[in-house]
Amino acid sequence: MAMIALTDFLKKNLDQKLFCVVISLDFRKALDTVPRELLLQKLMNQYNISDHWLRDYLTSREQYVEYDGKVSRRQKTVAGVPQGSILGPILFSLFINDLPKVAIHSQPGFFADDSTFAFVGHRSNIEKLRCEINIDLSNIIRWSKEIMLPLNEKKTVVLVVSNHHNLEEIKSFSMNINEVTVYASAELKCLGLILDSKLTWKNHITNLVKKCYMRIRAIYSVRFYLTPENFKVLGQSLVLSLIYYMCPVRGFTSQKNLNLVEKVIRSLARLVLNKRKFDTIAGEIATDLKWFFPSDLNQYTSLCPMYKTVTYKIDYLNDYFTPNSLIHPYYTRLRTHLHCTGVPRTNYGTSTFYYNSISLWNKLPENICSSTDFRRFKNNLKSY
Repeated sequence: MAMIALTDFLKKNLDQKLFCVVISLDFRKALDTVPRELLLQKLMNQYNISDHWLRDYLTSREQYVEYDGKVSRRQKTVAGVPQGSILGPILFSLFINDLPKVAIHSQPGFFADDSTFAFVGHRSNIEKLRCEINIDLSNIIRWSKEIMLPLNEKKTVVLVVSNHHNLEEIKSFSMNINEVTVYASAELKCLGLILDSKLTWKNHITNLVKKCYMRIRAIYSVRFYLTPENFKVLGQSLVLSLIYYMCPVRGFTSQKNLNLVEKVIRSLARLVLNKRKFDTIAGEIATDLKWFFPSDLNQYTSLCPMYKTVTYKIDYLNDYFTPNSLIHPYYTRLRTHLHCTGVPRTNYGTSTFYYNSISLWNKLPENICSSTDFRRFKNNLKSY
């Protein structure tokens, strides 16, 4: 949902003919450098979480290096949260979650140690935007020094997102961070998703397709040792998992990109079903393998979180969707539908998760929307 919120924020502003500057900040070895005493104090003072157990959990931890069969001496760690643990990212998120209060001019996005800040401006007033960015960055740098979590300026990435006309005027956008000049990059990678300057997802899809074909070739090399069921399981876990990842975010892209992904699915299906290159495969993908093609997959992966949002009343998403019943008191056929605020002006607006998920939800039959639990909803939606 963090990436959905970020990309929707960008697309809605691009729909209004504005441009956005996305800054990805990198904290130097963030999880390893968290001051444990400051963390425990913050948990106690702000969240009333006792340090009785957590202090013991964080102290007396050791680490070592194993290389070529040789093991180094064990050394005690004096800072950081345990990596590879469940509590580690949670503790780190609690440690930095007051950062949005410092960045007053931007839309922040956090997922563990991945931090992004999106700024919006008009091409006629670039200097005002640059001033707002400098104010927020100064506050962030001061805040990072106070909590002893220094920034890695050299790994900071700046991406200018806009339409073609705006990009021509602001393509030389740059900024200074701690006396280090950072120029606008052609792309930005966040949580495995590659954002480009026009949000076309071309670079991401190209990279995704390459990874999928590499894994398909790896599966093909061991085909004589696998049963058809093994083939299917390996294909789903190694290839389809890549296609499913972040699908609600980048799924509503151009048909050209969707065709590239569809070719991957067809290639994998021919391998699993032992078909030749030019054999028809579409029917068996749907009936035997029960796999989705990209357009259906986009709809499915968008409607699943919609069901949870509408049915389970998730607190931080309550303001994201509004039922028609809260807009007017009249008992009409569309009373249970969701209300979409604002009409998109461009393709950026129509490709947002917000617009597409509401449109798709309102088209679903009532018996699917009113499914009693999530598992039944998914089964009904797949059949539909």
